[in-house]
Amino acid sequence: MISPILEVYTYKDIGSNIEIHDKNILSNEIIALKPEAIIISDTYNHFLFPIKEPRIDSVKSNLRKVYNQLRVNYTSYAFDFFPWHYMTELTEIGYVVYNTRPINLRFPISSGEAKQYSESEIFDKYEIQNCIHVTIIGDSNSDIYTKDLYKMIREICIIPIYRLTKPRKSLKDFVVCLTGSKFNTSAVTLK
Repeated sequence: MISPILEVYTYKDIGSNIEIHDKNILSNEIIALKPEAIIISDTYNHFLFPIKEPRIDSVKSNLRKVYNQLRVNYTSYAFDFFPWHYMTELTEIGYVVYNTRPINLRFPISSGEAKQYSESEIFDKYEIQNCIHVTIIGDSNSDIYTKDLYKMIREICIIPIYRLTKPRKSLKDFVVCLTGSKFNTSAVTLK
């Protein structure tokens, strides 16, 4: 008989300690849609909202599962939208990019507030509320990605925002990848 391996994860409930702004109102918009950067991460290793299932993305849609885990793990956070602007996942028809947060809305937590819950260096470099957030379902240290995923992220999430906002930095400097070892950063930043 094989006994299952159970992993226990502890989640910091960030919603009960800080005020989270998640309404589609003017004061909650990214100023003149001029994001500081596009941050790419995965759900498993996310710097603020880690979701431990699924670890490996499969052709079965996991969007609802991620949403339910987000609600369970961060119970005090009143969700109107996912915290990420875009989410990507593998489905039976291939990779799909979902727009899961209105593009003009800020990320729900500021860098200053987030420093209390995570030690990521990203908070010192960017105001995360003023960034566009793209997340990949799964663990980018374990999952293997095809050219199709990189192409979709580049063509649907990155290039339109880069061209629309015309930042004064190169595409390579505009995109910040907080991903694992199996994610090919240059595949999304090369024109």
